[in-house]
Order: sequence, then C-alpha cells, then structure tokens
Amino acid sequence: LDAALALKPNSWEARVNMGLAHQRAGRVEQAVVHYEQALAVGDLSAEAFNNLGLAYQDLRRMDAAERAFTEALRQNPADLSAQINRRTLQLRRRGIGGVDLYEILVGEFPQHLGLWRMAAVEYARLGRLEQAIKACEKILTLDPQDGQTLRNMERLKERLSGAAD
Repeated sequence: LDAALALKPNSWEARVNMGLAHQRAGRVEQAVVHYEQALAVGDLSAEAFNNLGLAYQDLRRMDAAERAFTEALRQNPADLSAQINRRTLQLRRRGIGGVDLYEILVGEFPQHLGLWRMAAVEYARLGRLEQAIKACEKILTLDPQDGQTLRNMERLKERLSGAAD
C-alpha cells in the first residue's frame, strides 16, 4: 500500500485503503490521518466518512464519529453501513446495549443479515435459546444457503431440548 500511495499520492482510494490497514492493525490515530487525507485530496465519499466515523468511535470521540456518519449519509443517504453505524452510536449514547440494541436495530433494518447474526449470538449468550432459534430462522429466510446458521440452529435446538429434560 505504501508503494501505491507513493505512485499516486493524491489517490483517495489508496489513502482509504491505508486507513483501513492501519485501523485493522490497531493504529487508529494513523487511520484517522489517512481518512482525513483521503477526504482532502479526493471525492467526498460516504465510504471514507463512514470509516472515519468508525475510527473516531474506536478513539471514543463520539461527537466526531456522529458527525462523520452524518456526513457519510449526506454523501450517500442509501449507505446502509453508515445508517446502521450512526443509529448504533445514537442508541449506545443513550445507554442501550446488548440484546436491547440488536432488537431495536433488527426492527429498523430487518433485511440486514449481520444484525440478525449478532442478535442470535447475544440471545444464545444470555440463554434465550428460543429467541436465538427465531433469529436463526430469520437469517435462513434471508439466506437459505447459510449452512453455518443451519448448524448453529440445530445446536441451539439440542441445547433447548436438553434444557427441557
């Protein structure tokens, strides 16, 4: 990535990719620098603003994160990731977390597989097996080929029947 950036120092794509690499490596401050540079040299992309918001969130700079998510949505109102990230931040700032958070989010974004998966995990973690199974069933209506969810649902049903014995 450094080589790509050296060849095209004004490439916003290269800077966003550098930001992603730094963020994944836990160098969030450096990620912020690259996202901000990407926005300064190129198109104002929803992706760059959304990634910047996630980085600010990692740094516990919640006001800046919300501004970045809002700007991502200004750039692309249909950006589902930015919608979910901003809403998640707003709910967490109100003290809503865990399964309550996921119940709200799947209600607002019912076609989002990732949210249903997180809800299923949270239900299972809490021992709310029937609700975890229902979440798995919803996942399978959205993605009938999801073998991992099918296996997880079978294990949940086994746990549920074992708990009933």
